[in-house]
Amino acid sequence: LSSRDDKGNAVKGETLLHDTHDCYIDSPKRLTACVGLSNLIIVDTEDALLVADKSRSQEVKNIYETLKHQGHEAYKLHRTVLR
Repeated sequence: LSSRDDKGNAVKGETLLHDTHDCYIDSPKRLTACVGLSNLIIVDTEDALLVADKSRSQEVKNIYETLKHQGHEAYKLHRTVLR
């Protein structure tokens, strides 16, 4: 749903892209530089950094399940709580 540049990249935040196409990059808090990438999802939050192949985006649930199994607080608690 995001607007895309001429190489098919959807970007939120400050980025430098070189030979990068068909990527979704959401990194609002810091500069993200990408070189020679294609078909990736990159989401940088205060909690974690996610880098995934777009064609395997549904497998992110496996990361969630692993965190839950390990008892890691990231699976249930977001660092930023809005009240």
